Amino acid sequence: MSADTSTGAFSRFIRGCFLVLLAAIALSLAVDIMRAIWVPLAIIVGVVAAVFIAAVLFNRWRKNRW
Repeated sequence: MSADTSTGAFSRFIRGCFLVLLAAIALSLAVDIMRAIWVPLAIIVGVVAAVFIAAVLFNRWRKNRW
């Protein structure tokens, strides 16, 4: 019984290490993707925010005109 529990604990330890390795690889890939698309993404977000703010201000100006 003692050998059975140590094998289970060792197996869980190896599985945990493997999962940590996979998480590190996934995080590294996510950072690389964000580095590649950061500038276009920031430009798109900025343009969308500017259009939204301009639409809100135009709508307020049009309602308060009279």
